[in-house]
Amino acid sequence: MSRFYVPISKDEFCEKLTAAARKIAAEEYEEDELEEAEPRDLIATAFKIDHFNAKISSDISKIDFSIENCYCDPKDLDFHDDPNEARFVGFKTLPNGMEYLGIYAGGDWEVPIRFIVYWSGKEFRAYVPTDGNTFNEKTKTAYGSEPDGKMMDEKDRRKFDYDAIIADIQERIKCK
Repeated sequence: MSRFYVPISKDEFCEKLTAAARKIAAEEYEEDELEEAEPRDLIATAFKIDHFNAKISSDISKIDFSIENCYCDPKDLDFHDDPNEARFVGFKTLPNGMEYLGIYAGGDWEVPIRFIVYWSGKEFRAYVPTDGNTFNEKTKTAYGSEPDGKMMDEKDRRKFDYDAIIADIQERIKCK
């Protein structure tokens, strides 16, 4: 079953998402800090507080993972040796014109997963792509968070595949 996005300019998408994050993050910041905070910090904080909103929380809950380390700016991924991580993370535009925020998240004990936030026309939604992502499909958990006895050997784990993730997103989320 397809999901839908509504076209929005990159600037408007960034402004809307940052404004929503600022409201949520306000409980964690002093007023003067809030005004000076970088959008990436506000967004990461908003996810750590309550997964941003109820709909996004529901959307990402299909996979069990921690939001402890949440990166939404490619500058935060300097420690990675895969340049495709920077191509995915941050405010991006898909070839079909959909604006999204690519997020890389996971606990210290987990292999991080990737998901996106996009504008449905009514609200922000999230989508966790299956193809090309790094989680255990059988247990629906991030690698490292599988139940006892269900841990996959590292050699059997799927590797991050940028092209497969982008194809999965475009196949699942259509323009309204």
